[in-house]
Amino acid sequence: MSSLLVIPLAPSLVEVGRLGPTFDLAAEVDALHQLVPRVLLTRVRTDTRSAREARALLNVKEVPTFSTEIPLRETYATAYGLTPTDLADYAEVLAELVRIQTHPRSLVEAAR
Repeated sequence: MSSLLVIPLAPSLVEVGRLGPTFDLAAEVDALHQLVPRVLLTRVRTDTRSAREARALLNVKEVPTFSTEIPLRETYATAYGLTPTDLADYAEVLAELVRIQTHPRSLVEAAR
């Protein structure tokens, strides 16, 4: 049985550049318990160069990534400590999670 590792990531080259250490740590856990990693782009400003470049870099590096993106919204930024009521942006993420769980891949397989 595997566990899903969702890695939230803003579409900035700084954050994308720090994925290496995240995956290194995840690989240590994967050695003990299979992980299915997936990057979720969050705080995305639609149709911006940073969003396009971050996704392109993730694709080039063959990093498993949700096709769904969570847009930058003030509601999420101000929801700390609260329970957000409008989670419509996450409905597509949930659908992808269901698909991923039916076809899991380990970190090792995802890196190939």
